[in-house]
Amino acid sequence: GHCLIIIKLDDGSCYGAFSSHVPSQPQRTYKGNSRDFLFAMRTDPHTNEYVSFSQYRATGMNTNFTLPETSHLTFGSGPAMRIVADLHTARSSKCETFGCPPLWDGEASVLDVEVYAVS
Repeated sequence: GHCLIIIKLDDGSCYGAFSSHVPSQPQRTYKGNSRDFLFAMRTDPHTNEYVSFSQYRATGMNTNFTLPETSHLTFGSGPAMRIVADLHTARSSKCETFGCPPLWDGEASVLDVEVYAVS
C-alpha cells in the first residue's frame, strides 16, 4: 500500500509526502519509487489563509525517496523533509530527489502529524 503523510508547522503551513512505501519498520535503505512526491501549502502569516501550493515530483537524479529510521523519517536526499521520531521537530534542505528548495528554513516545530493509508 501507499501512504500520505502531512505535517503542520507552528507557522500554520502544511507539508506532506505521498509515498509508495508504507514506512512501518526501520530500514537501512531508501524505499519508494518515482510516483512518490512532496507538497507544500504555505499560509499568509497575517491571515493564516493558504496562499500557495507547490508539488515536487521525482527528478530521476536518484532513488532516495523514503527512509524510515529509528530516529527519524526522511523524504528525499538533502533531505527535503525529515521528521524526528518524537514528531515535534522537522528539518528541510534543498533536495535533488524531488528538485525542490528547502521547504522551510532550518529546524521547525511540528504542531500536528497526520498519516493516511492509501490503497
